[in-house]
Amino acid sequence: MTKLKLYLDSTVFGFAANDKAGERHENAKLLLRQVGKSLFDGYISDVVLREIEAAPVNIRLRLEREIVNPIIIISETEEIKTLAENIANRGIIPATYYGTALHVATGILAGIDVLVSYNFKHLVRIDVSILVDEFTKENGLPSIRLASPDEVVIYER
Repeated sequence: MTKLKLYLDSTVFGFAANDKAGERHENAKLLLRQVGKSLFDGYISDVVLREIEAAPVNIRLRLEREIVNPIIIISETEEIKTLAENIANRGIIPATYYGTALHVATGILAGIDVLVSYNFKHLVRIDVSILVDEFTKENGLPSIRLASPDEVVIYER
């Protein structure tokens, strides 16, 4: 299997920084270690960096420590913004969660294999996954999978 390109949204870093989050904390940390070991190609975007920057200082510092090398930062473009607006206008992601639509648009246009998130309310759900898949096919765009870190980490065999 080829190495997967993973887009990590800010929830991954949030759970990695929260040592009281149990199994989600452990899986987020494991995934970041595996990105650090180059088992996956890791990507974030300007959106993730802005979300981290907006956190209170004590939380922001913990989140920033979770960003591992090598992580590639994808810059936000007008094309990404336009695609995010189309995703929100179609109701795939609620318009009030435009940042989440930006994550999806960034992943699609960057040719990411899997958008990894713990956002189960607006993103990592089967209905959203189906809508995103239909949207990308209708518009001739690369497909993208939506998954939690729990589904992506490589467990010991």
